[in-house]
Amino acid sequence: MGAEAVNRTSDLAASWQRHVVWIRVNVGFIKAELAHLSASGHDTSDIQALLDSFDRTFERFGENELEVFVAARLSETEEKSDLVDRLVTMGDSFLPWLQECHNLIEAMANEAVEPGLPLALLRVCAAELLNGHMEFMNIVDAYIDELRGPAPQGDEADAGPIVEAEFNCAICNKSAGTIQLTGTSAKAEIKRVSFTSHLRDRIKPKQFERLRDALLRKDAQSIYELDLEWASFYCPKCQASYCGDHWDHWDVFEDGFHDSIRGKCPSGHERMLED
Repeated sequence: MGAEAVNRTSDLAASWQRHVVWIRVNVGFIKAELAHLSASGHDTSDIQALLDSFDRTFERFGENELEVFVAARLSETEEKSDLVDRLVTMGDSFLPWLQECHNLIEAMANEAVEPGLPLALLRVCAAELLNGHMEFMNIVDAYIDELRGPAPQGDEADAGPIVEAEFNCAICNKSAGTIQLTGTSAKAEIKRVSFTSHLRDRIKPKQFERLRDALLRKDAQSIYELDLEWASFYCPKCQASYCGDHWDHWDVFEDGFHDSIRGKCPSGHERMLED
């Protein structure tokens, strides 16, 4: 990237840190409310465990961010640098914890006869946590795209898929979805056609081999674990794929804008199909 790599990374880090701070502000808000909830007789042990997990997550983020700065410097002195891979790793730092938070909210909602204050607290703060993380990832992903360069054009873009897999409905055997992997590990794309939409997405280098292997094995579970939107037709609880005729699916709107697509499989399991 040349001699400007450290300065460019530093400028962008100042931007993404603003959103990381917002994530921490909301975690701090949850922590501040725990004493009041506990004094009111609420069981806060699960939320406390979630906060303890965040401490480890934030420590891991700090380590991953430092590796980004190291890679930025090395890119100025060496022909090859793993700056993109380090950015990808840093970008993934918060994902397991956010999934843990989501799982706790769903568990509390399923157990509660009616929503209580602990659940309300988590839901409000989780919305802000996701907003902060989305803005953080927008900056990181834009930088990754900048480093990779423009997407393939012309003949390179029109080249056939490296691997393609069709997933059939477990009930009627109709096509539930088709996924193609195109490009190279450095500039790969996924193309997914299903009843929810036609999706096209860039692939992170470290996802390339896992996705190719999953497509070769037609392993929808592994694809779902990489990105739930790529396997919008798949129910992880049934471990089965279903077509649009057998998913009960609907659009979700928030503040007048389209937010997501949710659905229930034939067994009644509900999930977000597409964000």
